[in-house]
Amino acid sequence: MESTTGKKNVYRVAKHIAKSRQYVVGVVKDANGKMLVENVQVKEVWRKYTEKLLNEQNTRDNATTCKKVEGPYELIRKDEISKAVNDEER
Repeated sequence: MESTTGKKNVYRVAKHIAKSRQYVVGVVKDANGKMLVENVQVKEVWRKYTEKLLNEQNTRDNATTCKKVEGPYELIRKDEISKAVNDEER
């Protein structure tokens, strides 16, 4: 690797690796798979996507059932709070 050719090859390989790891930011594909790079186009695709996502009806699984909680609930006393805080500080 002491030769000039060896050094050039090392730099060439390192440069190739560095270029291959670059990411393209701000590129989005539309519904047809076409890549969009203009900000206006990208924003429009995101607007349509979020609008569709937020407005679609989700089916709910009603198989899960829980017991109803009825009646009075227990109040938390000040001494219970003080004890819990003191326990956390230790």
